[in-house]
Amino acid sequence: MVDPDARPVEARTGFIDAYLTELAHSVAHIDTAEDIVDEAADHLLFLADALEAAGRPRAEAETLAVARFGSAPLVARAHTAQAAMGSAVSTRSTRRAGLVMLLTVPVATVGIFSNTYGVAHSPGWRGTVHGSGAAFEGLALILLLMGLWGLRKRFGGLGGWGRGALILACAAPFIAAPFGWGAGGAFAVVLSVAMVLLLIGAWMTPVLPRTPIVLMSFGVVGTAAATVTVPWDQGPLALYLPGSLAFALGYLMLGWTMWNEPALDARSGSVPPPSLT
Repeated sequence: MVDPDARPVEARTGFIDAYLTELAHSVAHIDTAEDIVDEAADHLLFLADALEAAGRPRAEAETLAVARFGSAPLVARAHTAQAAMGSAVSTRSTRRAGLVMLLTVPVATVGIFSNTYGVAHSPGWRGTVHGSGAAFEGLALILLLMGLWGLRKRFGGLGGWGRGALILACAAPFIAAPFGWGAGGAFAVVLSVAMVLLLIGAWMTPVLPRTPIVLMSFGVVGTAAATVTVPWDQGPLALYLPGSLAFALGYLMLGWTMWNEPALDARSGSVPPPSLT
């Protein structure tokens, strides 16, 4: 690597140094910012030296080198886009997150069933059944958050929408806690908003399959609409079953997609799981 400070002061105009300072500020949010600036310094000094050797004054050589390389904001945008695309790959951790997504649905189903039909039909074991159901529902929430994290990591973060969805989902229990007996409903509302944010980010990501996004969107919107329009005396089955099934199916499809992908960082000789097709 060419060290910018290695050139004698009298032989440098400071134009490249100023550009590198601006570039360092523009790419500071990227993990490889130092490498980006070092590589830019190499290219710029090499080009400026070549132009100077061809007869250009040093000041003009540095100006032309920077002009050909591109403005700092433009270079920063290119590297930001590349960093996002580079993270949107399948790894062993994202494959494990896919497996977690696949486990979330049956675990949540056991918890919900235990706390509804199980409690109602097991009067003698009501406390035990309710406790078990609550434990499964808590585990399902943890698995859901892990799945959302893996989904964001697999598809490049899903932008600010995905980040906001994950933060809101993690904060949902704390937001709902002050509502006392209404904490369950408040938690569902906050989690639904988080899902909406996630789905917006997912829809804006062209690499994601559209079918599971549509199903999950129908699940969230359909459940919200049913809550408002369907009479409560028809019970939770009419309220939540159609939307829940659509959401669960879409979520399972995304989980299977992530689990079924070969990991790019897999150890040599590892075999990806068989495809459904």
